[in-house]
Amino acid sequence: MLPIRFNESTDLLSVYKNDFLKSVTEKFIMTLKSDLPKPGVRSLYYYPEENTLLITHLYSSWVHLINLGTGNIRHFDHHTKTVRSVSVYNNEIITASWDRTICVVDFYTLELRLILTEPEMGRSPHAIAARLKDGNYVFAVSYDSDLNPQWRMNCVRKWSLENGQLETVITRTGEHISMLSSGECQVHQGMLYVISDSGFLNIFNAESGEFIKENQVNNCLRSLMIVPEFQTLLVTDQDGSIHCFDLVRMEFTKSVSVHESDIISIIQSPLKPDIIITSSFDGTVKILRMPSLEVVSTLQTSSHSLWTSVLKGNTLITGGFDNDIRVFDISIPEECRFLGRMMVFEDSYAVCPAESQLFYTNDLSNFEVLSLEGNVPLQGKNAEYLLNSGNTLTALYRVFGLPCYALRFTGQSREFTPLLNENYPE
Repeated sequence: MLPIRFNESTDLLSVYKNDFLKSVTEKFIMTLKSDLPKPGVRSLYYYPEENTLLITHLYSSWVHLINLGTGNIRHFDHHTKTVRSVSVYNNEIITASWDRTICVVDFYTLELRLILTEPEMGRSPHAIAARLKDGNYVFAVSYDSDLNPQWRMNCVRKWSLENGQLETVITRTGEHISMLSSGECQVHQGMLYVISDSGFLNIFNAESGEFIKENQVNNCLRSLMIVPEFQTLLVTDQDGSIHCFDLVRMEFTKSVSVHESDIISIIQSPLKPDIIITSSFDGTVKILRMPSLEVVSTLQTSSHSLWTSVLKGNTLITGGFDNDIRVFDISIPEECRFLGRMMVFEDSYAVCPAESQLFYTNDLSNFEVLSLEGNVPLQGKNAEYLLNSGNTLTALYRVFGLPCYALRFTGQSREFTPLLNENYPE
């Protein structure tokens, strides 16, 4: 059963369809079934070149890819345990997993090209790809103490992205001071910045692996982000604070208390460089303004364990333990607006705009129709008709916005052409 697609021809027809749907559903509610599997959301990544959201899960090794323009969903399952981080570099997907491997996967075919690991390598919470003078590389943090409890530090490994050859193993990351394992790394202007539960921010030459400087916060560090416009590196910790590191003076300058618990994710707005977004285990998202890190808005998105956030322009997408991917418009940071939510299951998903009976799903069996009088399920052709009427790509666009570009192929090249109509029908 195909969903009703919106008609771009006339606004009048769109209004008519919307009014018709309201009239036929006024005595019913279309809702997700309560017994659907909930794999949780561990990591989100938005790939703007293909308008695609990548999702990894707490209780599944699958990686889902959902095109936010077409509604197409794909997945791959090249790991055996939870995938902790996901990113895209040069049309290849880089994943780090609890199964002690890093995978390099073709974005278009989802074929596995490289598996990066070593016999001594433990679980990996984070991997990135970066361009250096002599080529492209993957840097990955690992907990090697998983296999050797006497080993008291995280390791960072550097592999060639071209052939998978191991280039360097960095071990000087500081001894663990917390039972909570954590670690991330970033490359900026030829420098490799590494944090971990040791409380250290250590700096290395990304090409040679040579140690440059050691800096300590004396707390378990959770995430980091470089803000080049302010020559600053921001580091978050287990207690909900952000520590500012001056990239010119090479030292910490101040700390700001922001959350009540671990800040597990910190990102920068691609449209407003002074806007920073943090996600915490306290269930909230904070929107901050550089350089003071003043909190301009707080969003309650989950009861606890909010793991990840990404931005699609001014659209904020968050995910966590409860399986809800919640979406907000933050174009005015002081007046954020809830747009709706997405739920991803095994091989399907659903999107529900805020305050709307419309929805979009690739599998109508995810939904059921209930009578508003007593929540009695409606069966048969009537229910089927209502579900088909409510299922429309318009719901997807209401939450995530229309695709900004249409992809046109010319031979082997790709050109991006703006859409003529940037307004979806009501």
